[in-house]
Amino acid sequence: MLETYPTQEPAITVKRTAVSHNGIRVVVEATYEVELKAKPKTLLTTKTYSESAAVECVFDNETMTGFKWVSPKKMEAKADTTAAETRGD
Repeated sequence: MLETYPTQEPAITVKRTAVSHNGIRVVVEATYEVELKAKPKTLLTTKTYSESAAVECVFDNETMTGFKWVSPKKMEAKADTTAAETRGD
């Protein structure tokens, strides 16, 4: 996940890893900070908010056979390319 995340995007922090039965499927959940574009019309002093990021990996024994960005949506389009690069296609 971290290797395929663009360096120009805000840094991500891994929050949770979930593994299915026998480790066939692994989901890694993370968050990253996004700066507010408009100033809020409240007394809040928050200038950023947390956005989610997640990937799903599928394994056949120790070989990764699938890799897919689940969120954010802007990363989903890169999933096919990233999976091919991960496999070495």
